[in-house]
Parts: sequence; structure tokens; C-alpha cells
Amino acid sequence: MGSKSVLGMKKDRGETRPAPRAPYAVLMIAFILLCMAPLSGGVGAAEEKADPSSTATPETGGESRGKVVARVNGAEITEAALSARMGRVHAGMGQGEGHDETEAARREALNRLILQELAYQRAKAAGVKIEPKELDDAIAEIKTKAGGEEKYLESLEKRHMTEEGLRKDLERNLMIKHIFEKEVSSGVSISEEEVKTEYEKVKGEFSRPEKMIVDDVVLFLDLDDKNSTAVAEELLRKIGNDPEKNPWNIPPDGTFAVRELDLRKNKQEDLYRAARELAEGQLSPVIKTSDSFHIIKLKKYSPEVKADFAQIRGLIERKLRAAAQQKRMAEWEAGLRKNAKIEILDPGEAGEKKE
Repeated sequence: MGSKSVLGMKKDRGETRPAPRAPYAVLMIAFILLCMAPLSGGVGAAEEKADPSSTATPETGGESRGKVVARVNGAEITEAALSARMGRVHAGMGQGEGHDETEAARREALNRLILQELAYQRAKAAGVKIEPKELDDAIAEIKTKAGGEEKYLESLEKRHMTEEGLRKDLERNLMIKHIFEKEVSSGVSISEEEVKTEYEKVKGEFSRPEKMIVDDVVLFLDLDDKNSTAVAEELLRKIGNDPEKNPWNIPPDGTFAVRELDLRKNKQEDLYRAARELAEGQLSPVIKTSDSFHIIKLKKYSPEVKADFAQIRGLIERKLRAAAQQKRMAEWEAGLRKNAKIEILDPGEAGEKKE
């Protein structure tokens, strides 16, 4: 089973926006969504806060029954549980009902059920116990989401379930949740040095360069001609008299051209210095550069923005933690599978397989 964290960093038009923050440990949620299923038709996995209407497979008392498709250290996985899990895999993958898609969903669903069973067995071996109050709280939440006691009981009856069976399913799921928290999510730590190292790598992604857009009027005049300055000043007066002070509104006479220019400090130093003295919408005086006369109008200015360490520290730490938890998750799964006896009896597979 593999999952990829969606937690990351995002830029939008030069601005930094933190990635959506998960309400719980990122990898634990991913593990719950990918591995946990209603146990042979339980009302719903406790971790998913499911209500009775979310059940896909009607079983009684949460007990497995039907054709066995796999055994995990002797524990059976049934066709009913696999079918229920397949529906959720199909939905998660956005797949259709083609043969290849169905076979892929079947393999993925069986893999998740095997991992779920291995995790449950690990929890039992580690002595994980669920207190009655935690189960009571889970049942109470399910009742609330079902719409009250009456609807909750109607849903149990519709699925031929008892509350005792539901409690067994919830207890199992909560045990898996706790062993995951203990051995995966809580075992990951990110040092300050790691966060700072990553910051140095990505800080450029969160910086916005200075932006200065101007309308640049370039005059085709002899720099050494004494009359050129007067001609340039007259053009400035015409632009200034325009109601919009828009150089594009001045009829061309062959002595000038207008262009929109994204000024750069290290490329057009004279124009840049003049533009920094202007407010948006303001015209400059006549500017004499080494090659021509100019008149500029500042259209838009936005200063440089640099995201400092304090601003994006939390975002970087969450990214690193998600990656570390992903790695730890893969190691944990490999450890669960090591020395486990897994028998695949599913006819959708190519004969019986054993690990």
C-alpha cells in the first residue's frame, strides 16, 4: 500500500499561501482513508466519523461471513469485505467499471484489507486496549451523525446489525488507530536544523521580486541639439494636459514612440531611479539618458517581498514531517509483512499465493 501526502507548498502570482493544514496527523488520515473499511459491513470506521448510512455491505454483528479470499496469519478476509472495500477504492481512484479498472481495484482493495488485518494483529500483540468510554463516545458520535437514536437504530436494523457487533468493529478500528499513532505518527520528529536547511533550499520560491511597470515615451531627438530639450518639454506639456495623462492618447508625429516597459534596476538605471520617485499614475519630468530623451508614467509598482524563516517555518516543518511519516509508514508496513503468512485465495488473482 502506498499513499502520497498532498500536503505541500503553493505559490499564486508571486504570493505565498500555506497549504491546507490537515486537522490531524497527515499520514494517519491517509492511512485511515486508504486502509480502513467498514469491517465486513460495520456501520463505519470510527476514524472516518462515518454514520450508519455510509455502510455498503449488510452483515450481522460485524462478523465476517461468506467466501474466504485471503488469510493473514490464519485470520480470514471474506469476499463480502473485499467487495465493500472495492467500491471505495473505485471511488477514490475515479475509475470506471472496465475489466482492467475492476481488477486493479480488486488488487488494491485486497492489499489494504491485508494491511488492516496485519495492523490489527500488531495492535493486539502490543497489548492495545480500548477503554469503554472511548467506545461509548464513538457510538454517541455515530448516533449524532445518524440524526438521533431512532434513525441510528433504524440503520442498524436495516443492515441486520446489532450494537454489540458495531462496538466490536469500532474497537478493532480504534486499536488500529492507536497502534498507528504509537508506531508511526508519534515516532517522527523534525529538528530545527532540518527545517532551516530546507528553508535555504526553498526560500526563493516564496519571494516576490520588485515590479515596476511604466509607459515609456522615447523621443527621437539629437541629444546635442539645444532645441531638443524644448521639444521634449512641449511633449510633456501635451501629455500632462491630457485628461488621463496618457501618452498613448497623443497623436504620433514621428518624433516619439510609446512603449510599456517592465523596468529593472540593473538594466535601465536612469529610468528606474526616476520611476522610484513617482506615485502610480504620475508623470516624470523629461529624463535625459545616454542615448535619448524619455518621459515615463508609472503605471504599477509593487515592492520586493521576501518570506522570512518565521513566516514559512510551520509550512516547511509540516512538509518535512509528512515526508518523514510517509517513509516511516512504508517501513512499518514492510515490518508488518515480514514473516507474516499471507495466503491469497482470491480467484481474481492468478492462483493461490503465499508470502
